[in-house]
Amino acid sequence: MPSKVKCFGITALAALSAGLPVLVNGNSGLGEALKEVPLGSHSVVDSEDPKDWAKEIKRVRQKKRKVRLAESGFLREKYLERYSWEEPCKSLEIKMRNLFFASRSTEVKQEEESGSAAQKHKLDPFGEPGTSGVSSTVSMEGVMSQLGDVKMEPDTVQHLELKKDLLRDVEEIKRSVIFRGEVTEKGNVWKLPEAAAYVTFHEGAVPKPLLFTCSVWPPKLRSPPISSDELLVSNVIEVSHDGPPDLELSGDDEGNVTVALLHSASDLKGYEVVIKQLVDLHDNVWKDLETWHASEKPEVSDWPQLVEATCTPSRFSSFAVVWRLKSFTFTSGTLVVPQLTCVVPDFPDIRVEVPLGSVPVDQDFTLTIKVQEFPSNEVEDIGILCGPVIHISSSQNIEHMEPVTIKVPLALRESEHDLSELSNEVIRISYLDSEGKQWRDITGQLEGPVTVKDGIVEFKVKHFCCFCPVCMFTESVALLQDFFHRLSFRLMPQCVHFLTCLCKTTVSDTYSLSLYCYPNFKKAEVEKKLSRYVTPYQGEGKSKEPACVGDRIVVSLIALDFVRESQRNQKLVLRFLGNDISDNSDMALIVRLDSEGVPIVKFSKDEELQKVLCEVPILKTRQASVVPVTESRDQRVAPEERPALVADVEKEEKDNEDQCNPRVKQNTPSDNELEYLASKLGDLWKKLGRRLKILEPKLDDLNKLNEALSEKGYKMLMHWKEVNGSAATYEILGHALLDRLVNRRDLAEEFCYEK
Repeated sequence: MPSKVKCFGITALAALSAGLPVLVNGNSGLGEALKEVPLGSHSVVDSEDPKDWAKEIKRVRQKKRKVRLAESGFLREKYLERYSWEEPCKSLEIKMRNLFFASRSTEVKQEEESGSAAQKHKLDPFGEPGTSGVSSTVSMEGVMSQLGDVKMEPDTVQHLELKKDLLRDVEEIKRSVIFRGEVTEKGNVWKLPEAAAYVTFHEGAVPKPLLFTCSVWPPKLRSPPISSDELLVSNVIEVSHDGPPDLELSGDDEGNVTVALLHSASDLKGYEVVIKQLVDLHDNVWKDLETWHASEKPEVSDWPQLVEATCTPSRFSSFAVVWRLKSFTFTSGTLVVPQLTCVVPDFPDIRVEVPLGSVPVDQDFTLTIKVQEFPSNEVEDIGILCGPVIHISSSQNIEHMEPVTIKVPLALRESEHDLSELSNEVIRISYLDSEGKQWRDITGQLEGPVTVKDGIVEFKVKHFCCFCPVCMFTESVALLQDFFHRLSFRLMPQCVHFLTCLCKTTVSDTYSLSLYCYPNFKKAEVEKKLSRYVTPYQGEGKSKEPACVGDRIVVSLIALDFVRESQRNQKLVLRFLGNDISDNSDMALIVRLDSEGVPIVKFSKDEELQKVLCEVPILKTRQASVVPVTESRDQRVAPEERPALVADVEKEEKDNEDQCNPRVKQNTPSDNELEYLASKLGDLWKKLGRRLKILEPKLDDLNKLNEALSEKGYKMLMHWKEVNGSAATYEILGHALLDRLVNRRDLAEEFCYEK
């Protein structure tokens, strides 16, 4: 590859980092760098003559493959020793972000001065939160030209094809700007469905009116560090302001901004959800915020899974929800009793009794206990009753002269089994090895027999680690090994949601079936995907049981017939992808509605005995738009079956409207007309208000101050007219009434068009 070719250095370095043999020109930056590395000169060709290059290529190819790869691996290792990329890349990343955000702030200010910010970026502070998902992309050319003060090794900029693909990630950085608006001294409340978040600015949080922005970051670009017993279960949002970097927001010690985030953690006992705040971007340091479950919010169907925390944000503050095991810590202090007894506050039946002889007397001794409920539905099919996993660790490695007594219940919640009559013989104690890789049965190696009384298991050990009591109603080594496998990989299942819809196609009476499996906080992203298509039928539901990443979910249909013969006996499977969306975009499913019955999509676990997780009825959402049928002149060619895009339908509807020659009224509607229109709107007044770009807090105020729906709608329309003046035209009102979410063509024709 000629050294003058664009991206030569990055491509060559990518091959080198992959352990492949490379040949580079001696005049290139990479060539100069390789000359400083042992054996590097063997990969450098100091010539422009094609014959010399052919000779070198032949020399490399004549070597045996294993020799070539071994030499390449050695060269890569020595190159990494000579040239360190980590620090320069951190510096480069920080510099790029600072330049990017500074340029964004300057652009917004300039556009606001010229009055074009709302038009260019669709960041109208009076618009509806979540309706303008603007992606901000870093301009690499502009940023790279300003990197003069970033100190690097020679040609390091060319060498930025890193192990982590950092340059490619930075080049593709897209943070989705969800909402941008002004916050005054009186505070504000932002409801941000696209971010699955609420942001509350308390009164007095800002000393003067200030522009704030809420964005969503992809987790691969910004996320808290996640350990083995933790899981990211929300969007990663950023709240930023346009004030100076050293601006301090006012407020008490608890903070002045409350952030609420929707999460997908299941209700297993022993866990906690905590909102984390990014405090050091350079080293990716996040701190825990005091987190609590939010009060009921009628507009959030999953409000029990909404948590919130109050803090004082910086100029750029990021937040995310982490689901993790809760730690209970016990200290020895000054012991006067014969043993250290640790009773877990949340689970008083769980006790760890450490004899005094095993506790150091000359220094503080700390014992940490974590309790982890194993999902009972995971072992129903194999006839096992599994107790919680008990994680025990200490601040020091101590020699247990006497055994430690552990008491743990077989169930942390009310059980359907009668635990009072269990015999000691059916109880097994499982143990996780010190490397945390494999579970095994240690019942026969304990310090004494295992006993069970009223469902409480008691056993003695001489070491700390992870233990799990198991009740086996049948003796089976294979069954126990199956359980150990599940215990290793199925500990943190998440709540799962399903959405399915029928998209209108360009062929009469046929639909494209779309299936989605996702965590609750991704719902707005799913709806955004669907917004491109005409979806006259739709349904959604929540799984009865949580799922783990990678779980296969089988799909079956009722009252829906496949058009294609090949798909009728095909097994349809989705995979739960954790924090990503799973769909059938790689497989076009063309169906027809059965004449009898409501169409239903069943989602089941992919097991030998399939268990239904959710049944989603597909109901009519609105009157289907007329889509022209694509007729083929040659009957041997089937009509094209594809989803009808909203843009296509809107164009068709516009053509139909033009044929009818409807004329929009001129000027602005009168107060009497608006009052009469409000009486016809009913509960659609708020949706219409959002289409008219009325700020969400204003709609909330109107909702609280007025009781009758007609009065709410009238005050909303009058506010729109007062704010916009002569710009509050029949045309704008008509477009809002025709919007898919309002869908009142009859009112638009009656009030906004000439008869």
